[in-house]
Amino acid sequence: MENKNLTILFTDMKDFTPRTSGQSRQATAGGYSPVPVWRRAVAFGVDILLVAVVLAFLTTRERTGIHRQWDEIRARAVEAGFGSADEISEGSPLRPELEAFRNRKSRFIKDRIGLAHLLFILYVFTALSFKGKTFGKHLLKLKVVRTDGSALRYNRAFLRTLLYYLSALPMFLGFLWVFFSKDRTAWHDRISETLVVPDLR
Repeated sequence: MENKNLTILFTDMKDFTPRTSGQSRQATAGGYSPVPVWRRAVAFGVDILLVAVVLAFLTTRERTGIHRQWDEIRARAVEAGFGSADEISEGSPLRPELEAFRNRKSRFIKDRIGLAHLLFILYVFTALSFKGKTFGKHLLKLKVVRTDGSALRYNRAFLRTLLYYLSALPMFLGFLWVFFSKDRTAWHDRISETLVVPDLR
């Protein structure tokens, strides 16, 4: 199975985009033409924005607490004669408090990144599993199907979701692949054997 997927990734996918007389290449999933790249990009941007909004809401309390703590440290630093909190010296009684704040901020950033990935995976997997499209794809009238035109099952939706990271890791080369492939497919499309097609409903 792995060898088959790797072969799909670097081939022209001629079986998915047959050429007929007087027609451009089309995907076999119901005879759909390749979706314009800009529509996929806008849909993905909407999904990222949606995840960012949810993330911001879930982390509001901790983020507010960090800002409040920083304001308190900065005020006390000025009272102690320092130009700013960053100038607090090693021997100052305020130094442990500054180090505790920095550790808290560092943990918050790491936790927020982890939560962002978790939200993204859960959101995309759930949306593709039940509807075959995320909110962004719904707005752009797109959906994801198998290469034979059938609906996604849970395992295929989960695989495609995880493969977003494969497409992103090498400088987003997997996403940029849509500009080089004749059928406008990215790596996560090819390996998961899925296609983004117009939603005509």
